[in-house]
Amino acid sequence: VQLTSDSLTKTYFGIGVGINNYCGMFGIGADVRIYKPFLIRVGAGIGSWGTKLTLGLRYQRKYTKGWVYGIGYSSCSGLKDFKTQLPVVSSSSVAPTPPTPSGSSTAPVTKEVTLDLLHASTINFTTSYNWIFHSHHRFFIEFGYAFALQTNDFVIKDGSVLTDVGVRTINLVQPGGFITGLGVMFGL
Repeated sequence: VQLTSDSLTKTYFGIGVGINNYCGMFGIGADVRIYKPFLIRVGAGIGSWGTKLTLGLRYQRKYTKGWVYGIGYSSCSGLKDFKTQLPVVSSSSVAPTPPTPSGSSTAPVTKEVTLDLLHASTINFTTSYNWIFHSHHRFFIEFGYAFALQTNDFVIKDGSVLTDVGVRTINLVQPGGFITGLGVMFGL
């Protein structure tokens, strides 16, 4: 398909899935051409940290299949009263354990912990590869990195004390880190 700058699709609308991508684990998005190779991207979806909204700028090297580069800002809402199983240092619902060799009388246990996941945001740098089908629609795969603007964005509500493994587990699902995604955009 040979496209010229005068025949370029102005607006794309679609869906995407992934990890840390522009629309969360699953969501919708749009790309709007503002000037030849430059597009504004918006996305909304559900992620590991609640709802996710993204706004970004993309540079499309070719008007057919090829590489696209982007930068964006994502905002994740967080979740109130989020319950999950995590390793904790102490728990009032667990009987005392015998002293460990180090002399401590507490051993890690896994229990349901109630947390508030607080608002979190990232700056995202991405590259994606587009394949064009039916002349104006795109299938893409995306990679990149999301830099977290906050860390440890959670509050433990039930008095539990997380182990280092528990904290690392929460930090793994917190927004930020490697971006991977798949999506399809339909030219309007």
